[in-house]
Amino acid sequence: MGTNVACEGKEERRSADVEELVVVKEIVSEVFDKIGSIAKEIVSAIMASLDGKKLSQEIAEFYTNIKSAGIPDEIAQEMVREFYRKKLELAPSLNELARSLTEVASKGRVVGTEKAKEVGEGKKESQ
Repeated sequence: MGTNVACEGKEERRSADVEELVVVKEIVSEVFDKIGSIAKEIVSAIMASLDGKKLSQEIAEFYTNIKSAGIPDEIAQEMVREFYRKKLELAPSLNELARSLTEVASKGRVVGTEKAKEVGEGKKESQ
């Protein structure tokens, strides 16, 4: 009889472990889905900021506006160069992108770990 109780206890633990693994798998999948969509958004933002056609339109519009305001050619050209330089500086570097994605992944792991702990604690309380 004692052997049956021990076996039942092991089965319950295995079942709880399997349930916990299912929750962890769901959390990890969710985190990777979020990271993927965030990465796509970041890359799209970078590419949009470096889109030659859009950038040239912005520069042309800027130049037209400052010229129509009466700014002399030499100063207008310098202002356009500075505008272009600043636009390029605003585009995040690949290192910044990698760091941001790492931070997001780390936060996801923390959230996932905390959620897994909550599920585990909930099971302990119900037993």
